[in-house]
Amino acid sequence: MMVSEGRIAEKVIQAHKSKDLAPLIGWLERLGCTDITRDGGTATLTGLTGMRAGFTLGDPVTLAVCTGFALFGPHWASVCPTLLEKVNKLWKMEIKKAKGGDHAKD
Repeated sequence: MMVSEGRIAEKVIQAHKSKDLAPLIGWLERLGCTDITRDGGTATLTGLTGMRAGFTLGDPVTLAVCTGFALFGPHWASVCPTLLEKVNKLWKMEIKKAKGGDHAKD
């Protein structure tokens, strides 16, 4: 399974922006995560390494960590060493757009 850090970051930002975990959880399910339990704004699932991961609508960094853990287990940070940087970059771009586009201060 090849999943890029950029793709994970995009999915995380989409979930955060839409305030909906369903597309992110559905994507993880299509990648092979199982035993998915949804309860309102939270979800738990068994990741690809057999470990459970919990999700809640929070900030994108937390969603990225949960997604990395679901896909790669406790070694996610070694597998995706720049994931959090990518998420932060996309998140800052979303904040900038929400504040009024390219002319807003970082």
